[in-house]
Amino acid sequence: MSPLPRIVLSASASLAALVLGQCAGGPRLQRVVTVAPGDRVAVALHTKSGHVQTMVNRSSLSPAEADKQLKRDPGLKILADPTVQQLLDALGGNRFFDMADSGDPPAGYTAMQVLHNGKTYSTSSRQTNRDDLARWAQWVQLFQDTYNSTDQFRSSSLDSRTLYESRDQLERDYQKRTNKQ
Repeated sequence: MSPLPRIVLSASASLAALVLGQCAGGPRLQRVVTVAPGDRVAVALHTKSGHVQTMVNRSSLSPAEADKQLKRDPGLKILADPTVQQLLDALGGNRFFDMADSGDPPAGYTAMQVLHNGKTYSTSSRQTNRDDLARWAQWVQLFQDTYNSTDQFRSSSLDSRTLYESRDQLERDYQKRTNKQ
């Protein structure tokens, strides 16, 4: 098995383990945000430098709308609705929604934002105590694990087949150049 599928499986397993752990221990997990087909859900991580990583649920976008958004933001990840629901459940199990503010996150901090059908939940790295900072780190890790385990090749101009063909062509060109020397 190549390293990429192992990473994807590992990240998915981590997210699933966290969700199961939240369900198994203590009180029953109460779902704060439910992703229904067609709901508009976006989960975004904003850095201090202005970089944004965003994930949206697949059923909220028509193919034409997805194509348009991907052309504007090639780093956008489009996830299956159940994957988005798992992420939201894991965040909720770690009190994200209890601690989140409504509205935009404060400027000048790394922030996480969940948008669900027009409602905004946001938190930032501006946490004041050790427990909250640890919880913030868990939220960011959950986000990054999910974001990184999702294929990047999701635009009409670049799919995995095109990517691998380009890689092969680059390797052939490199071999030609190095063999001439």
